[in-house]
Amino acid sequence: TKAFIAAALTAVDSIHLTKLKTPLALVFTSDEEIGCLGAKRLAATRPFRVRYAIVGEPTSLQPMRAGKGYCLAEIVVRGREAHSAYPQLGASAIFRAARLIQAIEEIAEELKSDRRDGFDPPYTTLNVGLINGGSAK
Repeated sequence: TKAFIAAALTAVDSIHLTKLKTPLALVFTSDEEIGCLGAKRLAATRPFRVRYAIVGEPTSLQPMRAGKGYCLAEIVVRGREAHSAYPQLGASAIFRAARLIQAIEEIAEELKSDRRDGFDPPYTTLNVGLINGGSAK
């Protein structure tokens, strides 16, 4: 976040860099809203090894040892169109998507049993954030 960058730069200004026994690197990545492209490039090149890192994500000033992570998926469900009077001649992508969403919801419920203290909520979460489909009226 921008506030973290300002805080980190202010903190570094108070350090006597010539007295450090090991190098200090400040690494800021970009494009977090569109897939963390900067972080991916950095990880791919592995320009240096680190012993400690401070990640400037919002945690309400609570130190954390790990983050839950994030994964985004786009799923396309296909069907076969048919006249509404003869649905047996087709395959409804909407019905298929509904079954898929129900399966995702069941998996989300199962994940609640694998708890990890220190996270809020203390389990992996799943979310179906957007669905659209169909063109018939």
